[in-house]
Amino acid sequence: MSEREPTPYERAGMAWWNSMSHRDRARWFKIANTCVVAEAYDCYIALLEAFNGQNDEPLERPFFGDEWDLGMLQS
Repeated sequence: MSEREPTPYERAGMAWWNSMSHRDRARWFKIANTCVVAEAYDCYIALLEAFNGQNDEPLERPFFGDEWDLGMLQS
């Protein structure tokens, strides 16, 4: 039985996850309130859409490292 190929969205999520340090991964798990990578990525995408709007210029790697205070995203 062969496995299916990942979708472009899934590939993007894998690349996003693999590009981060363990510290940033832990932060995204906390922000998304999950320990499922796909759910953390969905949260990241939802935040990008909320901050960028539909027609704005995209932010470059937002919410990574110490550049952002991730506390602003937590209730």
